[in-house]
Amino acid sequence: MQNARLQFQTKLPPGWKAEWNSERKCFYFIDPTGKCTWTDPRDPKKSTPTRYTGNVYSNDIWTMSRQPLTQNTAHYNMDMENLNSLGSNRATPNVSAARMQQSKNNRPQPQTRGKFYCGCFSTRRSCLLSCGIIWFFILTGIGAALFFLWPRYPTVKVGDPYLIDSISALQVIAGKEKSGDLTQIAVTMAVDISVYSPNYEDIFVNNLEFTGYLVDPSTNAAIKSAPASGVSNNINFKAKSTTDFTLQFTITDSLLGTVSSYESLVASDAFIHALDTDCKTASGTLTLTYSIELTLALISWTGFKPTTTGTVKIPCPATAVSLAKSLGFTST
Repeated sequence: MQNARLQFQTKLPPGWKAEWNSERKCFYFIDPTGKCTWTDPRDPKKSTPTRYTGNVYSNDIWTMSRQPLTQNTAHYNMDMENLNSLGSNRATPNVSAARMQQSKNNRPQPQTRGKFYCGCFSTRRSCLLSCGIIWFFILTGIGAALFFLWPRYPTVKVGDPYLIDSISALQVIAGKEKSGDLTQIAVTMAVDISVYSPNYEDIFVNNLEFTGYLVDPSTNAAIKSAPASGVSNNINFKAKSTTDFTLQFTITDSLLGTVSSYESLVASDAFIHALDTDCKTASGTLTLTYSIELTLALISWTGFKPTTTGTVKIPCPATAVSLAKSLGFTST
């Protein structure tokens, strides 16, 4: 700024004139020969401009926008034949359109912000690498959570059913004993179940449902008229340990028609026929096929219920003759 003020106070060389260009908002200068130039003759000469035909000197007109009396004035000379608006011996600059476009393209561009990937990364590689690391930790965390928390199938062991001392071996559910019109009888028994949980967390079971059917010794088919069922609720299986509990179940037999004699009952009812065949002695056993279904609280919403099946031997609650006598019949 101080140099500009000193330059402003310095007079132009003899024969030089300074004119204000309102379009460019800067001064241009006229030398003693009448040629126009943007170069202030008071500026120190740094280089000699290249001369082209038509007395036009090559410099970027777009980079020569000069504030009054500064040392940053760019060099540009114009042909006097086209200076018509400055008087009889003056004219405005006339530059070819191609040269003007070239000068505009060469103008320094303002510095712009670099391109970013994923919002904050300067390169695509760093973006992909960071996203890959993030997804690796997310998937690893999900995998670890599933490994430790997803319920594993427990190992279920079912012991041999046995009679309950406090409950009568044979019960009449519908009808009357010794009346000949029995419609439903039941045998109540219990079974010891042992469950080993391989899970890392305790598993809470809403329901453990025991179902099964006696097997007809003559045909080895399930006796559908004598199903076995039992339910145990709210059981907690400890992590990495064995849980033992007792399940009570009932075998129910629905009789068809009116009971007239023991022989007719054996002939008409598959359950009584199995008792008569397998329980002629107190050491006899009945065959029971069973299914145990677990309703886990953690995954009950999925509808998935772990199930285990098997076959056990049931000790006869009494001989067939004793059962018949308890119903009001005598063996013949």
